[in-house]
Amino acid sequence: MRVVFRTNQLRRAYEEASYATRLWGEAVARKYILRMEVIYAAADFDMLCRIRALRLHPLELPRDGQWAMDLTGRWRLIVIPSADEEDVTIWEVTNHYGD
Repeated sequence: MRVVFRTNQLRRAYEEASYATRLWGEAVARKYILRMEVIYAAADFDMLCRIRALRLHPLELPRDGQWAMDLTGRWRLIVIPSADEEDVTIWEVTNHYGD
């Protein structure tokens, strides 16, 4: 699957574990990098949906079209699949509910 990062910060966090740790802490950084490895290994978005451990689920308005997968605790990774589901945009890492 082709991966597009919305920001250079998200790309750098995947490429440099120390940078990701500075952004989100060690536990979230580790899970982010592991999730990115799974995304890169998947043939298409449908394959990601079949991996139950990711807890990948569609979001509702106003985030229609975006999907979330669990990282750790309340942290989640937001992704947006392309129309053909062969590409995915890494949108953001967020603390769910903002706590």
